[in-house]
Amino acid sequence: MEGMYFYWAAWGVWIVLTFFFNKTNQRFWLTVCLLTIVTIMPLQIFWNGFSFRVALIPAFMFICSFLRFYKWPKMIYMLVLSSLLAIAYATFDVFTLFDPVVLFIDQRIYLAAISFIIASFHLGSIKDKAITSIVGMLQGEFLSGFVKHYFFGFAEIGRMLFLDVVTFTICIFACIAFIRYMLSSINQLFLQWRTGKQQQEVLYPSVRATTRARQKLERANNVKVDA
Repeated sequence: MEGMYFYWAAWGVWIVLTFFFNKTNQRFWLTVCLLTIVTIMPLQIFWNGFSFRVALIPAFMFICSFLRFYKWPKMIYMLVLSSLLAIAYATFDVFTLFDPVVLFIDQRIYLAAISFIIASFHLGSIKDKAITSIVGMLQGEFLSGFVKHYFFGFAEIGRMLFLDVVTFTICIFACIAFIRYMLSSINQLFLQWRTGKQQQEVLYPSVRATTRARQKLERANNVKVDA
């Protein structure tokens, strides 16, 4: 069933943000936007052979809220890379209509893999790569819809398949971010343990020398008392 993974992931993220995160302005708007997208997801607009899903509007506005924090050179770089991703996304999506034999596995996995690989060429953080992939997939969905409308006279923009692809791609980036966080935490713990061990090795000879001097002093005092 197309869209099942998106709904499960969206509701799961909304529950985690609502009940387990601190109450901040950013968390509030994130939960509101996510709840709005899930609520209006079934709504569609039909016009001139196009079927447009209304939920893409708040999703696009949500992504633009992140893009406004980037400087122009970096934003242009992200848009160029996302345009290349959109071309690859639309090309493969349309190609599968004429030659579905290439689909050895689920089409959503193919599209998510393509989006992830191209977005990984971004030199920024995991967040930058995820935003680039989402922008590219949005462009690719529109481009694929226009091509399908040209050939068949009808196209659906914002398919549930597209939402599953976005979910898969974000989950891949989230897993990579989690693995990096775990490795960084393990590395910090190892460095702390190693630093503590080195400090003990430095302090141990001085402590041992102090102990020996104290023992000698006690012996000398005992000899004087006996005398």
